[in-house]
This record gives sequence, structure tokens and C-alpha cells, in this order.
Amino acid sequence: MKIGVVQFAAKLGQPAENAQRVQQYIGKASSQGCRLILFPEMSDTGYEMETITRSASRWEEDQFLSTLQDAAKKHDIYVVSGLSERVGSDVYNAVAAINPSGKVIGHYRKIHLFTGAPVHEERYLKPGANTTTFQVDDLLCGVMVCYDLRFPELSRLYAINGVQLLLISSAFPFPRLSHWKTLVAARAIENQIFVAAANRVGQDGPVTFCGASQILDPFGTTLSSCSEVGEGLIVSEITAERISEIRSGFNSLQDRRPEMYKGLDSTP
Repeated sequence: MKIGVVQFAAKLGQPAENAQRVQQYIGKASSQGCRLILFPEMSDTGYEMETITRSASRWEEDQFLSTLQDAAKKHDIYVVSGLSERVGSDVYNAVAAINPSGKVIGHYRKIHLFTGAPVHEERYLKPGANTTTFQVDDLLCGVMVCYDLRFPELSRLYAINGVQLLLISSAFPFPRLSHWKTLVAARAIENQIFVAAANRVGQDGPVTFCGASQILDPFGTTLSSCSEVGEGLIVSEITAERISEIRSGFNSLQDRRPEMYKGLDSTP
């Protein structure tokens, strides 16, 4: 199947305008035969903490989410997007996965909040506590967000539970461009799975995002990629057979020795 990854600069604090732009990309991806389309982190509000906490909506009332659902139905496509989520007084950095019937079939909340300056997500947001998977045709998909990429335990947990396509919604900044490219490739290589990574471009407050969105195969080969600054849509065709082909040479997941890893995180 074909999958699409969108790289764009969300307008800070303007969910209605961002919804219209996302809708246009969904139509474009559908016209190119995509079965699934992935958008960056906080595509509704932009990525600035005070704006997020001010603009976040409850999902049952959220116009951005309803626009995604309507567009998924109209264009018969799976839509996966980063967006904010308000629950009571708490706000989450979340991802919604929507099927072609417009139903939310995947709901992920960012597990690892970024504690570095100038962002300090932990001061504004609540962390998630669960992984999320959903099926798209013959591929099982898993979801993570940005900083989660630095924690290989999470992607490995997905892989050993059968995930074949890892979807990463991100707002990764320019000072760490080389980290972004290296970590995305590592998650594909070490787990022998497809990885699609949608990253922001543009600037919100003092943070400038580094783009370089990409789709990689289970060998770590880049199938499609974006520039570091421009907006755009990339499309690649992926198959479950490619995973089997790579693993037929050697299967690193089969060669794991979990008994040797016990106590890895225990306190001395």
C-alpha cells in the first residue's frame, strides 16, 4: 500500500486554519493513491506550551478532530495526526488515528515528555501511560511522538508485539537535526520494521523545527524524504513482504536474549 507523510508549519494558535490546510493535504494524498497519511505533532495548535494549554479542546467538541474525521470519510483514507487533547484540567500531547469511516481507532498520548529548555513539556502537560496499535489492511501500526524516539524500549516493545509500521509524529528542532535522522533510522534498523516520521518545519517562539520527514524500510533504507525547511507531501509504497524479506537474511528480534536483560532498570 502507499502511505503519505506531510511536513508543514502549523499556524500557532489557529486550529481552524490548520484544519483547512490539513484537509487539503488529505485530499492530495488520496489523489496519489495513499491508504494512510501521517501529520506532525500538535498540527492543530502549533508547538508552544502556553498556546497549547490555552487552545486545547476536548475531543468530543474539537473541530480540528472532526475535520480530520470528515476528510477521512470523504477521501476513504486512514488519517493519523498529532494534536492536543484536554481532559478536565489536564492537557495531553496526543495522536488520533482515524479510519476511512471517520472513526477514531487509535488514541495515543505522548509517554515521554520533553524536560529540556525552553520547552519543558512536563510543566504544562500530562504524560500518557499506554502504547497504541491499530490495523491498516495487512500491517499493524504503532504510534509514538517526538521525544519518545529517544527511548528505544518503546519501539522495541511495539516490534516484539508485532508492529510492522511505526508512525512518528514530531516537532523536532534544528539543533538536533543529526539526532533526528540517526534515531529514525536506528528505530527502523534495530527493529526491522517500516518507519514513517512526520516532522514540523517553521518556527514557534524560540524553537525552529528541522523538517527532514522521511519513510524508511526495514533495512533502514530511505524510501522518501523531505527537505529541512520546505513544506510538502512524500509518498512511498510499503509491503509486509519486505519485512519478511529482510528478516529472512537474519532476524534480530528472534536472536534476542531477554533473560540477559532482566534487572536492566533496577535501582542498585
